[in-house]
Amino acid sequence: YAYGYHVINKKRSCPIGNVTMWKKDMFQCVNIELTSCAVFTSLIYKKTALKFLLSNIHLRAGLQSHEDDRVNQIKSLIKKFDGVETGIMCGDFNDTLYEKSKVLHQLIRFKKSPAYVTCIVCDGDHDPNLFPFDHIFSIGLNIKVWPCPEPKSIPTKDEPSDHYSRVFDILIN
Repeated sequence: YAYGYHVINKKRSCPIGNVTMWKKDMFQCVNIELTSCAVFTSLIYKKTALKFLLSNIHLRAGLQSHEDDRVNQIKSLIKKFDGVETGIMCGDFNDTLYEKSKVLHQLIRFKKSPAYVTCIVCDGDHDPNLFPFDHIFSIGLNIKVWPCPEPKSIPTKDEPSDHYSRVFDILIN
């Protein structure tokens, strides 16, 4: 495997970031570009020379309080897809992307994959809240999304993230 990554330290005991991984025997990386909230990886599928842009994002947290910030972030990220015919935008949107979501309305050009519970937020004495914050969108590509594990209480010592990873296959004929 090869990878591109992006880490932000937000005055926490654990830094936050994104990692994008691909099989280097199948894909050639032509470019990796980092922004404040995303890793953009341009890949070529070696068998067919299909080129596509893969964006792994991490938008600002705050489900009710920072939606306008996430809208501005997603507008900026979408500009990277201008002129792109095949691509994937995935990652932590920190938004459930319900029907009236302002963030979702920015993504009308993209095809949305099924949502799964990927984030567990515990607030002390209450039961954990389960959220589908991590999403996968595509343009001009068919993908198969792998289901997430059954939700359990995370983070733990063995699983330090409060999100499950999203894994998908790109279906190329």
